This record gives sequence, C-alpha cells and structure tokens, in this order.
Amino acid sequence: MTRSNFQNLVVVVDEAEFGLGRDELLAVLRAENVLARRDFHASIEREGPFSIKAAVGDGQLQRTTMASRDTYQLPIGGGVSLSDIDLICEIVTQAQTNARVIRLAGIAPTSAK
Repeated sequence: MTRSNFQNLVVVVDEAEFGLGRDELLAVLRAENVLARRDFHASIEREGPFSIKAAVGDGQLQRTTMASRDTYQLPIGGGVSLSDIDLICEIVTQAQTNARVIRLAGIAPTSAK
C-alpha cells in the first residue's frame, strides 16, 4: 500500500489460490460479524444504461472486471483494534483452511464468474 485514506482496506481474493471466491469469503466474514463489504460493483462495460461493451473490445477492461469480481473492503482506522485485526486474520485463515468444507456445505454462495 502506498497511500491510504485510513477508512478501508481493499483486499483481492484469488479464488484459485485461496479456495473460496470473494462472495463466499464475504459470507463467512459477515457470519462472524465482520463489517466486510463488496465495494466495486459490476463494471460499466458489462451492464446498465452506461454500458460501453460495444465501444471496447473484450478484455480491454480486465482490471475493472477483476476489481468488481474479486475485491472487497475491510474497515480500518481508530474503530478497529489490534485484537479485531487478529480475529479477522484468524477468520480468514480458518476460511481458507476449511474452504472445501465451506463450499461442500453450501455455507456461502458460489462466486459469480
């Protein structure tokens, strides 16, 4: 991180490496009362009245597509204690360790790809 507004930490989930997609991890975090949220929504080239899909070739906006699909935000700053950070890290670690079980149990929604 090179600059911060000290409000949110943006996290990228690599589903292939982590074992769960962003939406699945968000469901786990929310179930544990962590105020994580999806912040980057479907990019403009895909949907809505401002769609520019016809104006750009497929793949030209790969980073925007990745941001809308694979990122979420965690709160940071004065309202988050060091023990909160440790707990969030433990929840994420346990989610990765138990990714297969979480997915098989249908505990969280499957990520949209």
